Amino acid sequence: MIQDNGTTVSQIQNNEPYNFILMLTFKRKIKILKNQLLSKDTTYADSFKTDILLFFDDFSEDNQNLQFLNDLKSEFDIIQWIEKLTSKIVMKYDEEHDQLSDFIFNSTC
Repeated sequence: MIQDNGTTVSQIQNNEPYNFILMLTFKRKIKILKNQLLSKDTTYADSFKTDILLFFDDFSEDNQNLQFLNDLKSEFDIIQWIEKLTSKIVMKYDEEHDQLSDFIFNSTC
């Protein structure tokens, strides 16, 4: 995936030099979040991306549940947020006692 300035996420993850990361608009952050959630890998954690998509449902700027994106500065931050959330779900989610929506909501606050 390429950032707005041409820097790839792998370059950032590997701490390779890059010039700067352009400030992402809120609309662009929403698009990145949605695209990342639509991308599927073969891991168990990624199987929860569909549930996260369903939780947000409306990927518009009017959706108050997406306001947490204002605290994330880059595509890398958004990807990390998704990875942390899916990891937390895998490690702590108990289908009998927990609501998946609670995990997602608590991660956006």
